[in-house]
Amino acid sequence: MEASEKKRVLLVSCDGLGNGGVQAVMMSIVRSLSGSCLFDALLFTEEIRHYDREFQSFGGTIHRIPKYEGSSGLMRKLDRYVRGPRLYRALLKLFAEQPAYDAVHCNNAFEGALVLKAAKKAGVPIRIMHSHTRGFGGNIIADAMDSHRRRMINKYATVRIGCSAEACKALYGTDKNTLVIPNAYDEKRFDRKRFDDSGPHPLKMVQIGSFNPTKNQLFSVKVLAELVKLEPEARLVFIGFPIGDYKEKVKSAAERMGLLERVDMLEGDADSPAVMSSSACLLLPSLNEGFGIVLAEAQAMGLRCYASEGVPGAADRGGVSYIPLEEGAEGWAKRIAADHMLYRGVHGNWDVSDLASDAISARYAAIYGVKGS
Repeated sequence: MEASEKKRVLLVSCDGLGNGGVQAVMMSIVRSLSGSCLFDALLFTEEIRHYDREFQSFGGTIHRIPKYEGSSGLMRKLDRYVRGPRLYRALLKLFAEQPAYDAVHCNNAFEGALVLKAAKKAGVPIRIMHSHTRGFGGNIIADAMDSHRRRMINKYATVRIGCSAEACKALYGTDKNTLVIPNAYDEKRFDRKRFDDSGPHPLKMVQIGSFNPTKNQLFSVKVLAELVKLEPEARLVFIGFPIGDYKEKVKSAAERMGLLERVDMLEGDADSPAVMSSSACLLLPSLNEGFGIVLAEAQAMGLRCYASEGVPGAADRGGVSYIPLEEGAEGWAKRIAADHMLYRGVHGNWDVSDLASDAISARYAAIYGVKGS
């Protein structure tokens, strides 16, 4: 298809193109639909991150309207509260200077509300909002801003998507007249046929996600502390980029508990499929998740998964056990140890093909108006 015949789509990230769940969803769409769509990206950071170069390899342009990126927490809050008018002016300028877009696809609630408003003014016909989390709000000011942007989103979006019904309700206030599209996993990357994963496997647990309080890695360290009482060879591998000082807090906790030699902390761009292939199970004790795509990836690789009740059941294809955080680290450890005694880390088989990127991307093609989708 000639470039002039492709649908022009502006993908709006939640920040930059780092190695995160939202960005993985975006890149899955780009890889699958680059033959019929020309994607540009709008980012809110000056940093070059994990997917920038790959994104550009598909021919799209990266536009940047950076937010405050200094070290001052106070300035970050102030910037969030006052940068709306400046952001809106910059958005109007961007739309005026670029060839007309057929669609905008916003993957963030804060900037997304203003993007949708500016896109409406610019005459963009398809205006998509995509909710990836069910955790919003905070203080009174944040709650008021959330209510305001929810009204804007519901007014200016022509399509409202969520990765789960819970994510739809969190952002839009309802799941009526919304589309639930599960997050897709990369079936080519998370293909267990690429690895020799024949078991049994020792009790090596893996947790994947950025280091931040919502992902609850501190709890996982406590689970390990209880687990070594039952399984002396137990280990824990973290994969993720740091946010703030939370990673250091996790490392300090492991050191205080005498577990530092049993804990590996890998960067977010580590080879997750390879780590999974040699692991027994995956932990996801998050306080909340919009979907939890790592569960689909782990099940594709045959890992048994243990998730908190803050994670929706949308990604479960039979390999996920949901355990309340209220059972504490001891309760989690007993459940994991009992399963390991039964299965000895031998990988299971669960069908996650309905969550593969090619299957999910066809739904986005239809939304973008791609013919024959």
